[in-house]
Amino acid sequence: MSNNFQLVKSCHFNGIEFDCYQDTDSQNSSSKEFWATREQIGELLEYAEPMKAIAKIHERNPERLDNFSTIVKLTTVEGGRPVTRDFMVYSFKGLLEICRCSNQPKAHKVIDFLWDIADEIRLTGSYNAPNSQSNLEAAKLLQNMIDNPAYPLNKRSRESITRYIFRLVTGEDLTDFVEKDNAAYEHKKEVFTNIRRLRKALHLTQEALASLLGISRHTVLRWENGTQKPCEEIHEALVKLFNRPIEEILSTQQD
Repeated sequence: MSNNFQLVKSCHFNGIEFDCYQDTDSQNSSSKEFWATREQIGELLEYAEPMKAIAKIHERNPERLDNFSTIVKLTTVEGGRPVTRDFMVYSFKGLLEICRCSNQPKAHKVIDFLWDIADEIRLTGSYNAPNSQSNLEAAKLLQNMIDNPAYPLNKRSRESITRYIFRLVTGEDLTDFVEKDNAAYEHKKEVFTNIRRLRKALHLTQEALASLLGISRHTVLRWENGTQKPCEEIHEALVKLFNRPIEEILSTQQD
């Protein structure tokens, strides 16, 4: 197993984005399997805490999942920039095993969805990659342009470059992403601004915070935009991480 995995397709299941990866060092391109991250298969199965749930399934079924999983370095977009870090990923067979062991209501629909992706590989030989290695390199150069500009960049220029970085890395049209994200944030009546502020004080992205707490990035996003409140089971972890009373961490106010 090589460590050279590349994003080759992004698709959607019930409104959830699902990224497919392939081993670009495989010698047999017509039989390449696709892989997906632990978090994403957990999200498709609609677990409240996707990473923890799939980790528990793996712990209960190591003889069925060890051979269909590995840890690889993947490049994803976090906080508006390409970030490379370690991810636990599962092959097509591993994803099917997880669905079978999950007992989740939509498991059979997720299995059908995964088979549709596998059928596409058999018909086409491989996917058309939306982001080649050259795209990722270009995205890194653009991010460096934002971080270390040769001349001052105004807000519109920064947002335009950020949107283009997203497009290079994900292969999707994300025009107006920043404006929509900001508008959604500003129009919430109650926003957990302290969680957002404390996270940024520790220089953590939403995905990094989610990883530390064993939850999904989408859960952190829902905390920060006020659509979901952290459950009591995670209060202790928040207090230890931010070194603040839970009342202060969860206080709401207009931003």
